[in-house]
Order: sequence, then C-alpha cells, then structure tokens
Amino acid sequence: MRDPTMPFLPLRYSYPAQLRMIGCGLKLLLRLQLEEEEEEEEEQQQEEQEEQEQEEEEQEVEEEQEQEEKKKKKKKKKKKKEEEE
Repeated sequence: MRDPTMPFLPLRYSYPAQLRMIGCGLKLLLRLQLEEEEEEEEEQQQEEQEEQEQEEEEQEVEEEQEQEEKKKKKKKKKKKKEEEE
C-alpha cells in the first residue's frame, strides 16, 4: 500500500524520511540546474570573446589595408611631383 499524497515513495519509509528523500532529490535537481546554467554562461562568454577577437582582427586588417593604400597614394604623389619638376 502506498501513501496517496506521495505515490512515488514506498510506504515503508516514515513521513520525515520521505520528506528528507524528497529534499535531497530537490537539492540534486537544483545543483544540476545551476551547473547547467553556469556551463551555458561560460559558453556564452567564450562565444562573445571569440566574436570580439574576430572583430579586433578584422579591424586590424582593415587598418593595415588603409595604411598600405595611404602609402601607395603618397608614393604616387611623390612620383607625380618628381615628374613635374
């Protein structure tokens, strides 16, 4: 025969023991939930870091290209000036 309020526990355990068992189960579930949330947060942080690194690399590449273009323009201007003189 089972307790109708808690049919998932056998009747052989006393009511306080049943409550302790339920409490332990809830603690485990909460702990697992917290661990999953922490893992998700870590993954999000890693993804954000990777995105930031990629953006920084792209910016660096763009800056380098701009500098190279400026240098080429300067060289062309110098050549034109020399030719004119």
